[in-house]
Amino acid sequence: MDQHILEKRAISSKKYTYLQYSVASALSKSSFFCITTIQDAIELYPDPWYEMHSHRFYSIFWFHSGEGTHIVDFDEYNIEKDSIFFLSPKHLHTFRHLKDINGIAIIFTEDLLLHLDTELLNCIKAKLFYPIHGVSHCTLQENAKRKIERYAKLLLTSSLRHPKILIKEFSYFLMPCHQHGLRINLLV
Repeated sequence: MDQHILEKRAISSKKYTYLQYSVASALSKSSFFCITTIQDAIELYPDPWYEMHSHRFYSIFWFHSGEGTHIVDFDEYNIEKDSIFFLSPKHLHTFRHLKDINGIAIIFTEDLLLHLDTELLNCIKAKLFYPIHGVSHCTLQENAKRKIERYAKLLLTSSLRHPKILIKEFSYFLMPCHQHGLRINLLV
């Protein structure tokens, strides 16, 4: 990830002003996918981690270790070992009191999801990104963690791979999130 990936602009309403992040216009003309360590993301983009903001893209935050608070749509949730959060575009969120954080951050655009198998796409969108109420997050169980970890490592090294291979690896990363015994908690 580099500093030219995201663009930001201020959004103002009657009650609030917040930042909104988008994939840079030059990059948003095609499917976009980026995976990085949370530490690198904080170093490159420190503001979004500590200011209320929204995205115009999907995000997954997997915290391997550490602690803190994730505020989503003004509700607070604890970050603990193996917490994973799934955010669809436009959710307001920020982080507080991050300590010893280690993990990965994934961002991608809607059109990347459209390359997934239709059945998988519908399951993922309904369960992970657009649940009936709120935002979903879970604590990974050990068997799901092992499966997801394997594909996360592949994704971290696959930025230069052919897009079809990237899509396949990303779908393998997402499958255990809705198939293999995860405890999905709705953040309402």
